Amino acid sequence: YTQARPRLVLSHDCPQVLAKHLWGYPPTYTRKLLDNLLSIHSPHIWVFGHHHTSIDIVYKGVRFICLNELETIEL
Repeated sequence: YTQARPRLVLSHDCPQVLAKHLWGYPPTYTRKLLDNLLSIHSPHIWVFGHHHTSIDIVYKGVRFICLNELETIEL
């Protein structure tokens, strides 16, 4: 991740910082790991699911897109 510095990240969940901002959710190990990745490098777009809601937000310079169940997007 550090060397590749991807422009796009696809993950099941989102970083904790975003989960707390949007929903006030407590930390999980996965979200803390994703926070660490975000602190190393901020991609242009981060797409995730898990929360079964549609969200498209720019937060801390990253476009985060949460896909609802069975939702698709074209980038």
